[in-house]
Amino acid sequence: MTLEAHGFMCPFLTPMFLGYLEDRGCAWVHHDPNASLVSFALPLDSLRAEDEFTERLVLIGYQEKQIAYTRFDTTATLPIQEP
Repeated sequence: MTLEAHGFMCPFLTPMFLGYLEDRGCAWVHHDPNASLVSFALPLDSLRAEDEFTERLVLIGYQEKQIAYTRFDTTATLPIQEP
């Protein structure tokens, strides 16, 4: 997922969301602050709708209109390869 206006570069709000993803049992979480991007993988037995993540981001303090899901794919299990 991405945020407009470099939202995932925030040193205060972003760690709260990353912690939330880790608490939810994500197999892996990758944060690229320069691209304002967070990628994550969930176990197949804990499928969640995008709305849950949007609600959490709004609760943390992000604006809903800034949130964009580039792909919501719970079947991918390999982490992103670093260059």
